Amino acid sequence: MVMKYRVWRLPDEEYKKGWWIHPSQIRIYPDGTIESHVWDGEWEIIDGSDIVIQNYTGLFDKNENEICEGDILECYSELVQFITSKPTGKYKSTIYSIEYKPISGMFATREKGKDKTWSFHLDQNLMTKYYTIIGNVCDHPELLENI
Repeated sequence: MVMKYRVWRLPDEEYKKGWWIHPSQIRIYPDGTIESHVWDGEWEIIDGSDIVIQNYTGLFDKNENEICEGDILECYSELVQFITSKPTGKYKSTIYSIEYKPISGMFATREKGKDKTWSFHLDQNLMTKYYTIIGNVCDHPELLENI
């Protein structure tokens, strides 16, 4: 997996579109200090209070978009019978957010309106078959009402 980060800057209480940075372009220290590589080869300490850094999960949705921490996904799939696993012909749409769980070192999904997170949903085969990015927590927080 390629280590990448998406960064959102919060000026004037509105997020600018996120941009990708490579790990060689940013340093984050345990005390919270953030340094950014500038074009002239020097490192500059930046104020981290107005940025959100989101990790790339290494996964893609069904439209081949890179999935990051903070993305909001819609899962559209056919319901199956519990015992027999036979298709029912009924479909369900569910909204999830992607979160990083430092205690387990894993990314997880949180279903809209639920308290628990589930790591087993983060399977590339399932992502490319059922999941579509519909927004992110920075630009579209309204998609997560009751989450």
